[in-house]
Amino acid sequence: MPYSKPSEVPDSVPTDKKKQWMEVWNSAYKKAKADGKSDGDAEKSAFAQANGVAGPNADKKANTMTTELRFTPSS
Repeated sequence: MPYSKPSEVPDSVPTDKKKQWMEVWNSAYKKAKADGKSDGDAEKSAFAQANGVAGPNADKKANTMTTELRFTPSS
Protein backbone atom coordinates (compact mmCIF):
# COMPACT_ATOMS: atom_id res chain seq x y z
CA MET A 1 0.00 0.00 0.00
CA PRO A 2 1.51 3.36 -0.98
CA TYR A 3 2.81 5.75 1.67
CA SER A 4 1.16 9.17 1.95
CA LYS A 5 3.63 10.93 4.28
CA PRO A 6 7.24 10.42 5.34
CA SER A 7 6.27 9.72 8.95
CA GLU A 8 4.73 6.41 7.76
CA VAL A 9 8.07 5.16 6.37
CA PRO A 10 9.76 2.39 8.39
CA ASP A 11 11.83 3.57 11.35
CA SER A 12 14.94 1.88 9.93
CA VAL A 13 15.11 4.56 7.20
CA PRO A 14 17.24 7.58 8.23
CA THR A 15 15.10 10.64 8.95
CA ASP A 16 16.79 12.74 6.27
CA LYS A 17 16.04 10.06 3.64
CA LYS A 18 12.40 9.30 4.49
CA LYS A 19 10.85 11.57 1.86
CA GLN A 20 13.12 10.24 -0.91
CA TRP A 21 12.53 6.64 0.23
CA MET A 22 8.75 7.20 0.17
CA GLU A 23 8.85 8.70 -3.34
CA VAL A 24 10.96 5.84 -4.70
CA TRP A 25 8.80 3.22 -2.99
CA ASN A 26 5.52 4.71 -4.28
CA SER A 27 6.86 5.06 -7.82
CA ALA A 28 8.25 1.52 -7.91
CA TYR A 29 5.05 0.07 -6.43
CA LYS A 30 2.87 1.91 -8.95
CA LYS A 31 5.00 0.73 -11.87
CA ALA A 32 5.02 -2.88 -10.65
CA LYS A 33 1.23 -2.88 -10.29
CA ALA A 34 0.86 -1.37 -13.77
CA ASP A 35 3.06 -4.21 -15.05
CA GLY A 36 0.57 -6.70 -13.59
CA LYS A 37 2.48 -7.82 -10.49
CA SER A 38 0.62 -9.03 -7.42
CA ASP A 39 0.47 -6.77 -4.35
CA GLY A 40 3.11 -8.88 -2.64
CA ASP A 41 5.50 -8.89 -5.58
CA ALA A 42 4.98 -5.16 -6.13
CA GLU A 43 5.80 -4.48 -2.47
CA LYS A 44 8.95 -6.65 -2.59
CA SER A 45 10.15 -4.77 -5.64
CA ALA A 46 9.32 -1.38 -4.13
CA PHE A 47 11.12 -2.18 -0.86
CA ALA A 48 14.21 -3.38 -2.72
CA GLN A 49 14.37 -0.26 -4.89
CA ALA A 50 13.64 2.22 -2.09
CA ASN A 51 16.15 0.60 0.25
CA GLY A 52 18.77 0.55 -2.49
CA VAL A 53 18.42 4.29 -3.08
CA ALA A 54 17.61 5.72 0.34
CA GLY A 55 17.45 2.88 2.83
CA PRO A 56 19.46 2.37 6.00
CA ASN A 57 22.46 0.90 4.16
CA ALA A 58 22.32 2.99 0.97
CA ASP A 59 25.22 5.26 1.95
CA LYS A 60 27.37 2.30 2.97
CA LYS A 61 26.73 0.62 -0.36
CA ALA A 62 27.75 3.75 -2.26
CA ASN A 63 31.09 3.86 -0.44
CA THR A 64 32.12 0.25 -0.97
CA MET A 65 35.10 -0.58 -3.10
CA THR A 66 34.49 -2.39 -6.37
CA THR A 67 36.82 -4.66 -8.23
CA GLU A 68 37.18 -4.68 -11.97
CA LEU A 69 38.53 -7.78 -13.64
CA ARG A 70 40.18 -7.48 -17.02
CA PHE A 71 41.16 -10.38 -19.18
CA THR A 72 43.69 -10.16 -21.93
CA PRO A 73 43.72 -12.61 -24.80
CA SER A 74 46.55 -15.11 -24.73
CA SER A 75 48.74 -15.58 -27.78
